[in-house]
This record gives sequence, C-alpha cells and structure tokens, in this order.
Amino acid sequence: GFAYRVFLVRLLGAEGMGLIEMVSPLYSFLLVLGGFGIPLAISQKTAEQMHKGPANLLSIFKSGRFLLFFFGLGTMALAYLFLPALMHYFAPDQRIYLALRAILPAIPIISLASAYRGYFQGLRQISNLGLSQCMEQTVRVAAGLFLASRMLPLGLEQAVSATSYASVLGEIAGLLCLLLAFHINKRSFDQGGVISG
Repeated sequence: GFAYRVFLVRLLGAEGMGLIEMVSPLYSFLLVLGGFGIPLAISQKTAEQMHKGPANLLSIFKSGRFLLFFFGLGTMALAYLFLPALMHYFAPDQRIYLALRAILPAIPIISLASAYRGYFQGLRQISNLGLSQCMEQTVRVAAGLFLASRMLPLGLEQAVSATSYASVLGEIAGLLCLLLAFHINKRSFDQGGVISG
C-alpha cells in the first residue's frame, strides 16, 4: 500500500492524490452502511457454534451472507440514486464524481466478502484472510498503476477514477480467493468435520 501511494503521487501528483483522499470518507461511510456490524456477529456466532456441528455453522453463515449481500446491494443502489445529492452536500470537489461512481460496485462485493471473512475468523483460519488480502492488494496495485497511467492522457478525473476501478478489481480478486477457500473448507463439512488451522 505504501509503495502504491508513492507511485501514484509520482503519476497523479498532489492534486490527484487529494481527489482520491476526498473519495475515501464517503466510501467508508457507505461501507459501514453496507455492513451493519453483521461480519462481527458471524465471527462470534461461528466461534460459539464451532463444536456443535457443520449444520449450525453453515446456517449462521448463509443467513449472514444473505443479509450482507442484501444490505450491500441496497446501499449501492441508494448511493447511485442519491449520488447527485451526496456530491452536492458532502463532496468538497465535484471532480471526484467519476471516482465515487466507479467505486460503488465494490460495496456489495466487500459486503459479501466480509461474510466469508467473519466466517473464517470465527473458525480461526486466519491464513485464508491473509491470502485474500494479499491477492486483493496485488491486483489493486497492478491494475491501479496500469489503468491510471493509461487514462491520465484523458484527464486527471479519469486517471483518479482508474484507481476506483482498480479497487473494484482488487475486491473481486480477494472475494474469489475467499470463495475458493470456502469451497475447500466445505468439503470437510461433507465428510462431517471442520478444517482447523
């Protein structure tokens, strides 16, 4: 993340980095709305139910996953609907419009991924979380630098929005890692056990 910012500063300049930082508070607020504290609940309930059998674990996880995806999708839809109002009242610079709009699809992706993160955290399978975060960062950095450099000739706003597209791609990569880890873990459920470690 540090190296990524160093290269972005060289590529986009202080003004471009300032625009990126303006997107962060609004985006973080929308992520909070999309989560509603459910990932923590999944983690706690998974840890509590870990020794009571796979049926309980999967039931808790599936309910939480559905709620998170529903809230994430709803938050994204409302954000798109009220984007002009958000920009008018909360955006200090209207040039972040493209970047904010581009990053909104990450909300349901992150909400869904947070269900898997909560699940693995409850099972104390931290390596799966670390692997997904490494993949997410790798894709985000590579895509961000590539897209920003390609879109910079189109203008600073376009280049800044490229970092948003890269964030979405990174979140997709992280989610795919979690899905793969869950699929491997689910095989143990079919055999009546839970993978630990």
